[in-house]
Amino acid sequence: MKLVQTSYTVRAAATFAAVLLLAWPAQAQWQWRDDTGRRVFSDQAPPPSVPESAIVSRPKAAKRALSQEPPAVAIPEAPSDKRTSGPVPRPEADLKAEAELQKKVKAEEARVAALRADNCQRARRALITVNSGMRIATVNDKGEREFLDEKAIAAERQRLESMVRSDCAPG
Repeated sequence: MKLVQTSYTVRAAATFAAVLLLAWPAQAQWQWRDDTGRRVFSDQAPPPSVPESAIVSRPKAAKRALSQEPPAVAIPEAPSDKRTSGPVPRPEADLKAEAELQKKVKAEEARVAALRADNCQRARRALITVNSGMRIATVNDKGEREFLDEKAIAAERQRLESMVRSDCAPG
């Protein structure tokens, strides 16, 4: 019977010790009264709006943080590596994309140059016709044929010469 009583006592003592150990973190709690007078329990410090006189208890060795911002952490700079001080090699994908872009730009420039050459050729032919002295006819909005007078021919000559200057000029 004594053996049963001893094991019961040991178990009770172990349970009591376990309860004390589990309750230990509860001692590391903050207590304060809020603005309505109620007690507030938390494992974090009260907000800065709570005055020091309203704090009922605090954990041992705990000081109230003056601000809620995390402390600044200094990040050490990486040591300079002399090998990487030169130009950084570009990834192959960037080089391919740039080559493709240059290819498109050259194709567009070639297309524009071909259009300018065609416009130049047409403007020169039309200028030869205007300067030939032949009568020039156009069709009006009603579909009727009209001959250009000297003033209209001079205006057309000026327009065609401007086109030749812009489209036939190099570059």
